[in-house]
Amino acid sequence: MSFLFDRYTEMAIRQAELERLSPPETDDELNDLLECLDELRELQFKLEMEIEDINAELDYLREEHEIASDNDLFALAESLLQKKRELEEQLEACLEEIEWIEMEIEDNHTWYTRRKR
Repeated sequence: MSFLFDRYTEMAIRQAELERLSPPETDDELNDLLECLDELRELQFKLEMEIEDINAELDYLREEHEIASDNDLFALAESLLQKKRELEEQLEACLEEIEWIEMEIEDNHTWYTRRKR
């Protein structure tokens, strides 16, 4: 999970740098936005997969609940739920960044097209 958190932090820093850019004067700036978007989508996929794995573990724990009334098992379930909440928060932030970058790309494409005319 620390890998994902580090990656997410890196994406947030990159977004802040991109926000300071004026409308792209070169294709390189637009390519940076597209590259950042690709990386965020990759992060989104990884977060969704981790959440899915946690859901599967929680389902397993629910099925075995009758047999396993051990406090350690309950603590594990609580830990998984907390991790899931954290991942869902990261995923939500990631999706917001994706939406922002998609709008930025659209705005920049419109600006770039007008400038070319």
